[in-house]
Amino acid sequence: MEKGEWEQGARVSGGSQVPKPQFAHNAQTRYLQNVDGQDLQRTDGVLGRMMDALEQQGVTGNSFSLSGMDAVVINPVTSKAYDVVDSGGVAGPSESLEGINESVEALHSYESTSPFAQMMSNKLTGSMKRTRDLKSAMANIDTTTAYRTADSKQNTLEKQLKSVARVIKTNTETFKDERNVFKVRISGFDGHEDMVKSLNELMKMVDGALGDFEKEMKAQGLWDSVTIVQTSEFGRTLVSNGFGTDHGWGGNYFVSGGAVKGGQIIGQYPSDLSVDGPQIVTNKGRPIPTTSWEHIWNGVGTWFGIDDDKMDAVLPLRKNFAGLFNESDIFDV
Repeated sequence: MEKGEWEQGARVSGGSQVPKPQFAHNAQTRYLQNVDGQDLQRTDGVLGRMMDALEQQGVTGNSFSLSGMDAVVINPVTSKAYDVVDSGGVAGPSESLEGINESVEALHSYESTSPFAQMMSNKLTGSMKRTRDLKSAMANIDTTTAYRTADSKQNTLEKQLKSVARVIKTNTETFKDERNVFKVRISGFDGHEDMVKSLNELMKMVDGALGDFEKEMKAQGLWDSVTIVQTSEFGRTLVSNGFGTDHGWGGNYFVSGGAVKGGQIIGQYPSDLSVDGPQIVTNKGRPIPTTSWEHIWNGVGTWFGIDDDKMDAVLPLRKNFAGLFNESDIFDV
């Protein structure tokens, strides 16, 4: 909830007010990724802070975005910045610029008297070296699984997950980090129109992408070490707008992986889905969530190896929620 911003018209049972930017894509996407509902401007994310905590614990790791630069969820505070990898691997200079690395490194070989200039110089040359190392390490890495639609322009999620699998295999063979985190993204769920058809097509893409990714992780012998957390900025209304659905609030999400205690629903399902239900806001049918992202990430973070004394830094608002999920609630331990 953004400080000082409240929508006066919408109230939940008992008269409590709901956040003003509740149905805005940009605001809720930021809150979803930074998991700090009191600070819309916060640009570090929950997985980035997990990597900070692991670095403090002496655990090595790296973060990767397969969906471009806008990856707040894996943005750290103190640990290494994330790498951007596309579906074809790591992009480098074009052939006409192949010699640029030596020229740039020569220009930056002298130490600057300005600490700011020197920091920028170090960042630039370090980034160039990391790009070369990662590109070289991934050059001959391919997956065992024959991805069904990896070459199709339509299933962008499968392309991203194939790249994730290649990075994981590269790490096993070359970098040997103890932890990696990844951000992937698929869009198209904002179904104000033609919701049934578009949702069916999208869910087929998700199912195919996750199925092939699971096969590949099992082929690499790492499925039990991988957890996938599916997220969205908000759910959809239960009442149709005549063509589809509008922006909602609470929704259903999944956590999957080899170590996940599958086949269960955790959290509370609404007792009444009608517009008069005690957990429904407005006549559009927007369910009030009963489970916070702090609940989910507390259990996932524990499984990931975050020490309890660092969890408050990872989840700054977790003390506001009772009954947070533990590792044993989500995983077979």
